Amino acid sequence: MGGGGAAYPVAEELYQKPDPLGLECPNIHYVLSAKRDTHTESDLITYTLAGEKHSGRLFCGSDAPYGRMTWNFGGYRAMFNSLINGKNHTDLRVRNNQYLFTDGIAARYMGGNLAAFMIEAYKRILERT
Repeated sequence: MGGGGAAYPVAEELYQKPDPLGLECPNIHYVLSAKRDTHTESDLITYTLAGEKHSGRLFCGSDAPYGRMTWNFGGYRAMFNSLINGKNHTDLRVRNNQYLFTDGIAARYMGGNLAAFMIEAYKRILERT
């Protein structure tokens, strides 16, 4: 889903253009990594509202070595804490769905979705052999 740190005018369009494709095409999975936090948060809200079959295709990642992995995941934790505290969130979609994010949903984004994706991929590989 886009990229991060681009300093040219077309960058915003590149951030936002691929986002809806994941909702339309079930074979597309995204690792959220080198991307602006506002876009990452908006994607998390959009895909969570769309339901588990969509939100299961997003994975939190780290763009290390460009950033420290602990910093990236510390940022995710802070972002999820803000989303879990829905009644005080700045995004109306979250305030209007105060219980949209839970510890369990955050845990899936923080590693559970990727683990489930890899397990299914390995199953498909093993079925072919």
